[in-house]
This record gives sequence, structure tokens and C-alpha cells, in this order.
Amino acid sequence: MKLLAFSDMHDNMDAVRKLRAQEANNYDGILVAGDIGNRSLDELQSIVATFGCPTFLVFGNWDNKTEYDLARGPGFQVVHHQAHELGRYYVTGFSGCPTSWGKNPIFRERMDRLRARHHELLAEKTRLEVDADAQAQAGAAEAQQEAADKLAALSGIRMDRRTQAYRRCKEAIEETRSLRAQEAERAARKPIEAFQASATWAAYRADEQEVHKQVLTANRAQVDAILATLDPRRTILLTHERLSHLAATGPAPLLHVFGHRHRYRVTTHNSTVCASVAALDTRPSLFSSSPDSGDSGGYCVFLLKGDTVKVERRCVQR
Repeated sequence: MKLLAFSDMHDNMDAVRKLRAQEANNYDGILVAGDIGNRSLDELQSIVATFGCPTFLVFGNWDNKTEYDLARGPGFQVVHHQAHELGRYYVTGFSGCPTSWGKNPIFRERMDRLRARHHELLAEKTRLEVDADAQAQAGAAEAQQEAADKLAALSGIRMDRRTQAYRRCKEAIEETRSLRAQEAERAARKPIEAFQASATWAAYRADEQEVHKQVLTANRAQVDAILATLDPRRTILLTHERLSHLAATGPAPLLHVFGHRHRYRVTTHNSTVCASVAALDTRPSLFSSSPDSGDSGGYCVFLLKGDTVKVERRCVQR
């Protein structure tokens, strides 16, 4: 079984087209470990379709506005709490990650319940934000009018506009306008800052953080339940962010493919080959070790034979 795997394109479909141009149609499947980009799912689908093999993908934090349309057509499957056959192997996993769960169904359902419990608090925060925006805009408009009046008065003074003194006067008026607008915005936000420093808001934030933990646990539990029904030595786990301690929560799969951290790395833990395939995006990131490290613009080729896994790192041509 020969698999092509990549992740973290961040709407950079030019990198995907470069990969397509340099790889032949000799793969049994394609794995995409998230961060495609909210604008680029359709374009990605049209590019990988030319390989003539099935594609399995999960969503990451860059896909947080993308709906979980799991059946997007033959050969292009969003992986989320299902097991998909790929030859003699299986692909399972879930979409979304703690950085931004996006439209993950478990996250949406639990956040809806949380917001319902705190609806009065959230309504008050919204009211304060609307009032603050209106107050800041009024302050900025007042500062703008004062600056316009000063410029009009300056124009009425007999002064050579080419002189340094005239330019300094204009710069001083603009600086005063900018400072007044900033002061108005700071004053407008003070009620919000006081609100966010309150014990009630701290309690809401604590509940929100707990929901994020519960969502990860619930998504992992569903995948563990699926893994328990499969032969783990023929199972590929696909997620955007790495799942740690796999053997502690359920059967350990043969291969765990993920991205997110933009650094290529392959390790083995409790017989599971864990491979970070990030990042296909050729633009440098904060996570990449260096421009020549193979982290950015990189992807992986997996060769699976029985329960053995070989990994080759490749890079798109710059």
C-alpha cells in the first residue's frame, strides 16, 4: 500500500498544484491531515481527484468555518467518527482540534448548552460591546471634526505650504486627532474590561475551558470505540493535532498521521508509528525550524506492507 500524505496548506493551493505536478498517479490513497483553508476545499478536491485514488481528510483550525459535509462525492471523504476501508487497511479519526474546534458537532452541541446556561451574561457582554463601539466611533468622529476645523483654520493663515513650519503644524493636528481617537476607544472599553474582570465572567471562562477538554475527550472516546472494532495493526488514525497516549485509552493503531505543528517528525510509541506530515504550505511559519529543514513545502510518502511502515519525506520544488 502506497500513500501520499500532507497537511497545513493554509489556502496555498499553489503548493498543492506543485505537488501534483511532480508526483505520478501511482498511489493507493491520499491522506490530508487538516488546515486546508476555509476557501480551498473545492479546489483541493478537484486537484487530488486527478490522482485517481481515494482521498481521506480531516479538518483543522484553518477549516473552522467549513461545514462537516462528510460525503463530498466519490473518492473524497471527510473522516469523522467513521471507519473507511482502504484496501486491506482502515482509516478512521476525527475532524477539528482544541486550537479551534470550528463546526465539530460535539463542540457545537456542548457550546450551545453552555451559552444557554449563561445567556443573560453573554447578552450583557454583547450590549457592552455594542455600546463601546458606538462610543468609540463617536469619539473618533469628534476627533476627526476637530482636526478638520484646525486644518481649515490653518488654511486661512497666510503661510507658505511648502515650508517645514506648515508641515509640522499639519503633522501636529494629525497626531492630536489620532491620540484623541485612541483615548476615546480606551475610555469606551473600560466597562468591558471591568466586566471581564468580574467573578461571573471568570466562572463562564472556566466553564468554557472545561467544555474544550470534554470535547477532546468525547471525540477520542468515539474513535477509541471504532478502533476497538478493527484490527489495530491494519488501522490508520488521521487527525489534525497529534493524540498522545494512544495505548492508554484504547487499541493502538498501526499508523497515526497528523499535522498542525509544521514540523516533520516520525516517532514510534507502543508500536504506533506517529508521523507529523506538516506542512505543505511553502511559506515559512513560526513552527518551522528553518527554510531548508523540509518542514515547509514538505509532504510524506508511506509504504505499508503488513504491519510495517516506511516513510519518505519529499518537498515541492520552489
